[in-house]
Amino acid sequence: MNRHAPIITVEEAKHWMSRRRRRKMKITLADGDFDVMDVDHVTYLEAAARLADELLVVVFSDQAVDYLYGKGRPLIPQAERAKLVSALGNVDRVLITDNLDVAELIQELKPDYLAKFSEHHADNEQEKDVARAVGTQWVVCGQYTDNACTALLEKLGHSRLSIAERERESQGE
Repeated sequence: MNRHAPIITVEEAKHWMSRRRRRKMKITLADGDFDVMDVDHVTYLEAAARLADELLVVVFSDQAVDYLYGKGRPLIPQAERAKLVSALGNVDRVLITDNLDVAELIQELKPDYLAKFSEHHADNEQEKDVARAVGTQWVVCGQYTDNACTALLEKLGHSRLSIAERERESQGE
């Protein structure tokens, strides 16, 4: 069977989560750019899925990834990144958003768990405060390895710094 999780809007996510809650199901929210999927992303989402009955994955849009990493990113368009995430068997729904403020999504969706990729990603005090206020449990579910997309991109010469350097060189700076 070739099952892909549906890609939904925030409003659809609210309705889907409401139906799940009426059935006493727990929901985990995980987020990321997923630009160049790697084994660390898969491991993170596997751990996130084990926390609850259902897994909603937020994929940051092209605009958001460009804001985070600068020119040259994302390497893979948002629709393709969302489709890759939706193809994982442990993902139940995928949501693409321009909003990098995960605290707003926590406030709006009130998941039972918020799965963060690593301690590095889990240092947002505003997200933690909002999670506590709405009863969302904060859980770190992953860690960087040598196989992380950032490490792979650096090996290929595509780090943020190298992209910025190439742009300066092309502008004659």
